[in-house]
Amino acid sequence: MMGMTGKIMNIENAYLNKVLEGQTIYRTDEVMLRHSKIIYLGYPAKINNNVFAIFIHIPTVEINNAVSNISKQFTYLLLFAIGLSFIGAYLISSKFTKPIIEINNAARKISDGDYSVRLSINTDDEIEELSKTINSMAENLSKTEKLRRDFIANVTHEFRTPLGIIRGYAEALYDDIVPIEERKEYIQDIIEEVERLNKLVNENLELSKIESGNINLKSERINLYKLLIDIVDKIKILKGNRSIIINGTDTFINGDSYYIEMAILNILSNSIKHTKDDGIIEINISNQDNPQITIKDNGEGIEEEHLPYIFERFYRVKEKGVGGLGLSIAKEIIKLHRGSIQVKSKVGEGTTFTIQFK
Repeated sequence: MMGMTGKIMNIENAYLNKVLEGQTIYRTDEVMLRHSKIIYLGYPAKINNNVFAIFIHIPTVEINNAVSNISKQFTYLLLFAIGLSFIGAYLISSKFTKPIIEINNAARKISDGDYSVRLSINTDDEIEELSKTINSMAENLSKTEKLRRDFIANVTHEFRTPLGIIRGYAEALYDDIVPIEERKEYIQDIIEEVERLNKLVNENLELSKIESGNINLKSERINLYKLLIDIVDKIKILKGNRSIIINGTDTFINGDSYYIEMAILNILSNSIKHTKDDGIIEINISNQDNPQITIKDNGEGIEEEHLPYIFERFYRVKEKGVGGLGLSIAKEIIKLHRGSIQVKSKVGEGTTFTIQFK
């Protein structure tokens, strides 16, 4: 130990003057330890105007051991981090991939025409919102498909009867089995059925045009009170012995008088159709908050379960009720004028239609 100390002192003495002169000495010595090196540093320090030489000796074996330990620790940490990242990536990918696969499968089923598919994803993020949108789309497509099928079935039903009558009468006339005095009556019936078909076609085209927004409304100032008086005057023959009472004063809205008249006429015609010949139809006009028209009859009324559907195309109540396109057209026209229509009814007491304009 003394020999090593002496050797170190010899090394330090060799460079002592340089350090005392202000130089910093850095050196490695392989002689002192055969299996390692010694790193030493000579550094001048000035204390109270006196210069001292400070020497620091560090065996490299200790540094190597420390570096080796640190290297091992970093290696373990790296392996742990890699493993943790793989686990995290798997969990995260499972969280996102699984619902995306479900959404993709649902989209494929919908594209194949299966609108009954519904997703149940609870991730509380954008993926859940997407799944809700997919569910809403599937539900709307299902309703649209049902409406399409119902429409085709209803159109077929509506056209079958008049076409059957026309064919039967035409065949009877062609076979010359109709008495001469009845031929005009048969021809008149054929003309009436053709007019009925023509009306159905025109109403359907009108409704499709209104629903698609392919109409140009001519906005003008309309006096609802005077318009209702004109409408009631036009249906004198249609109303028969029914009493139609109008209550109200001049009330104005902006809209297309042609289409507003069509909507009100369709609703009023429906009330006449389902009210006895000696019945009463009361029309009230008010303008408390917004212009409002109520058309109330004391007719046969409509069952409550049918009320949500009477504005659908060709909807019928027990095959004897509303049917046709008149109410559907009325509703769409009122919607175009930023209004709304509601209905209340009680069997045996009558029906009330309420039209509200903004």
